[in-house]
Amino acid sequence: MSFKTGRGLTLATIATAAGVAATLGTAPAQASSMKPGTDTYVKVSTKAQSITSGVAGVDRSEDKGCFSDNTYNAIVTWKLGKVTKSSIRVKSIDIRHSNGRKIYVGNYALVDDNKRVWNKVAPGDVGKGAHHRKYTINKTLQVKKHKAYLVVKTTISSRKNEDALFCGQSAYIYFYLKQK
Repeated sequence: MSFKTGRGLTLATIATAAGVAATLGTAPAQASSMKPGTDTYVKVSTKAQSITSGVAGVDRSEDKGCFSDNTYNAIVTWKLGKVTKSSIRVKSIDIRHSNGRKIYVGNYALVDDNKRVWNKVAPGDVGKGAHHRKYTINKTLQVKKHKAYLVVKTTISSRKNEDALFCGQSAYIYFYLKQK
């Protein structure tokens, strides 16, 4: 199962993802037909907002040595409070995981211009199919440079007769939140 999104990544977004991934010890996964990150734009407003991201993930189903169900993607629904030109209040997130097989989600991290604002050790194994995970955040992100994002670290489980070194490696998926 593979989803595609029409939303593109800016060069700055890709550079930021690569920089963060290098800091975390690995490069972001490059999928044959899947974007490793997505941009979601929110309005500057004092009113509460609910906005859903595009789809981001990894698709190694067509890569040499990997099986056709070696896919993972997610969509994030952001529940927001006040959004200014320099900050975003994140009340909660709802992450919908969708995967071709069992995956292991290591952790979620919400990062702003300066630091990791929220970190959650994730649920671990997530079975095949679609699964929702909801988290209350209640944090204000400082985003003067429009760099707020959620990063999800995941590992698709390898199977017998599959290239575990490539097909089962960790991937970082990025959900960028930017003001309009």
